Amino acid sequence: QKIAELKQQIADGTYNPDPHKVAESLLKYLREQG
Repeated sequence: QKIAELKQQIADGTYNPDPHKVAESLLKYLREQG
């Protein structure tokens, strides 16, 4: 659910995160999926 919301925000162009935090959370997400 949360991922879908993020994707929608990104698509809308309203998502403006801190790139460093995004990289951290993305790596964490990938580790959990792996």
